[in-house]
Amino acid sequence: MRRSIGVGLLLSALFPLAFASSASAQGAVLKLSQSVASPGQTITASGRGFSNVAGVSGVTIRLSTRAGRVLAPAVTPDTAGKISVTFPIPANVSPGWYLVLGTQTNSNGSARSFTPGRTTLRVQGAASGRAAAVAPPGGGAGGPGSVSVLLAALLGLLVVGAGAALTARRLWALNRPPLGV
Repeated sequence: MRRSIGVGLLLSALFPLAFASSASAQGAVLKLSQSVASPGQTITASGRGFSNVAGVSGVTIRLSTRAGRVLAPAVTPDTAGKISVTFPIPANVSPGWYLVLGTQTNSNGSARSFTPGRTTLRVQGAASGRAAAVAPPGGGAGGPGSVSVLLAALLGLLVVGAGAALTARRLWALNRPPLGV
């Protein structure tokens, strides 16, 4: 009985890990050539998972929100849905954490499903104007999904540890010498 519980706990560790990895792999993904930049500095955004079909706009790189400041005008994804575009960080952006989005819209103006691709950017150094900075999603450790992946990994390790402890206890009980011999 205990052995089946231990095996069940061990196998159940796979579920949260598989769920977290599949949840973060859906939709558009956006990455920057650097995660820290200064106003006026040029960086490159690359991404995958964007649509290249009739009736869907190109990918526009924006700052902070879907309707935020345009950093790079619409670029058409290749047939595999990949993009790469270089743009300067505006000179009047204040230091702080920002969300950078790759957005697409349908022909009727509605937001395209599974977009935007998101990432964070830390702007450091002097700026000549003010812009609204936002706290990094997930605490800034690695992007929007990093907290859920970290929690799933910790839960998985906890379950694996519990399964290993039950299995070791059962093996010890089976292999110990009988009392009174």
